[in-house]
Amino acid sequence: MSPLTRFLISLIALAVFSLALFFLTGVYWVKKGKVQLLTKGNHYEKSLQVGVYFYLPIRYEGFGQYYKDSHVYHVHLGHHHIAFVGSLVDPESYCAGKKSYRSWIKKAIEESPDGRSLSLQIETFLSQNGWKIDSVLIER
Repeated sequence: MSPLTRFLISLIALAVFSLALFFLTGVYWVKKGKVQLLTKGNHYEKSLQVGVYFYLPIRYEGFGQYYKDSHVYHVHLGHHHIAFVGSLVDPESYCAGKKSYRSWIKKAIEESPDGRSLSLQIETFLSQNGWKIDSVLIER
């Protein structure tokens, strides 16, 4: 086999592999008890329930999977170990913020360096961005 033929076969195989990987990024597998948020053009489009879905990766993007009902979420940032109990009630508002709950908690820690009222700050940030918070526990 000539070097040119080998090169062309390798190039075609690489192109097919890359194309397959691209389309696999559009597959979403939603587990029982969870909801997958789907955005289109950085705006909330819909919530996907249990099942396997395919959406064209160019147009749609998964924003994250969250529990349907109230659940305990754990976040570890530096020496802060934060657990909060809550549920995502307004996915449209949450996706509009373009940040994850971890980012909002990090912002609350930065704005409350003394640690006082940190749990209230976290609850406020999350509540303003589509979450219903039952409680916040901070361990240091």
